[in-house]
Amino acid sequence: MLARHLIGCDIDPAAVRAARTSLVAWAVAAGEPDPPEPRIVEADALGLPGDFPQVDVIVGNPPFASPLSADVARRRRSGGATGAGTAISSAGRDGAYVDDSALHLRAAVELVAPGGVVCLLQPQSLLGSRDAASVRAAVSEMAVLEVLWASGEDMFEEAAVRVCAPVLVRSRDAVLPGLGAPVDPLVIWQDEPAARVPFDPAGSWAPLLAGAVGTPQVRIAGGLPLDDHEVRVGDLARCTAGFRDEFYALASIANESATGEHVVEGTYRLVTAGMIDPGVNRWGTGSWRLAGRRFTAPLAELSRLELSSPRVARWGAARAVPKVLVASQTKVLEAAVDAHGGCVPVTPVVSVEPTGECSPAALAAMLSAPANSALMATGAAGSGRSSAALRVGASAVASLMVSADPAQWSAAERLWVRVEAAARERAVPRSGSRSAWS
Repeated sequence: MLARHLIGCDIDPAAVRAARTSLVAWAVAAGEPDPPEPRIVEADALGLPGDFPQVDVIVGNPPFASPLSADVARRRRSGGATGAGTAISSAGRDGAYVDDSALHLRAAVELVAPGGVVCLLQPQSLLGSRDAASVRAAVSEMAVLEVLWASGEDMFEEAAVRVCAPVLVRSRDAVLPGLGAPVDPLVIWQDEPAARVPFDPAGSWAPLLAGAVGTPQVRIAGGLPLDDHEVRVGDLARCTAGFRDEFYALASIANESATGEHVVEGTYRLVTAGMIDPGVNRWGTGSWRLAGRRFTAPLAELSRLELSSPRVARWGAARAVPKVLVASQTKVLEAAVDAHGGCVPVTPVVSVEPTGECSPAALAAMLSAPANSALMATGAAGSGRSSAALRVGASAVASLMVSADPAQWSAAERLWVRVEAAARERAVPRSGSRSAWS
């Protein structure tokens, strides 16, 4: 085993020595008095030399490293210690924010021989995130996804990340020997029985996880759009969300409202995702976290925002219109209407701003249809903070289909009035908190 069948590498010399020592001790305990030196070398798995041998099986837990880390970003730019520069450039610009673990998955599939198997632990965000799309596409061209295991539990004490384990078999042309044409992969959710889930390897892998956790599979027959009576949300409204600059500019000048009034002249109400429940904006009630501070009714003064960041001030002014606010990291799509335009969304809340005759209330009702939550979950499963959470982005909201019929809009508005009334009845403010209803 040690002399001919096992090989490994690590960029950390101490890890290499520890692995060698452990393998020698294992061999001695198994009855081999004079084991050979294990072939564990100091090398970078993302930049192995061309003469590195092909292998039959790769299994392991690669390093999870966010590209937002200054150290990782620096190494990627230089293509240095991680060797990730080449992998990123080949993955394309869309892969700039992909986790290092996904790059290891792609490198492993390239390294195994035809018919070889790869199983590397991955964050569940690999399955559906936009930035991992180029890695998924590259892997799907080289290998067949045979099995996917995933769990909703935290597996590591030091990291709050949901993980999965894809089992990939390197293709021999289009058909694997003895397996016939590729079939839908087996999906194992935690300790439950395995089940085959319909899968399009050319698209997102998120439907596999969504199917495993019981999300209804919504399919729209005949493609999108179906007919002249349906349009995309993006055809009726501008969908946008802030990023880091907007978040920090707004959070840095946030103050608690002294009056608790719903509208204060010269200010914006800052709305976080936690404030939004289906049909209700709970600004002014409860306790909400914003950049490590707690607020009940956070406000941003326009004059201070213009001084600190003129660009974000212009962005905020463009959001000061009647709109729908859509939360992220929720189990279903949760929308609330800002009828007067006094709210500014805090990243990652999505602002849906009508550009025509369709009202915010009608848009909120149509967005909140259960089928849209199922579609969103199917496309983005695993990209949120938990397996069941939706990571809602502006482009995903804009791509959802809704009615183009003004008569249906009127019906949706009437329905939304009832939704808001029910939401107000259920969202009773905590003792001593101030009401935000107008």
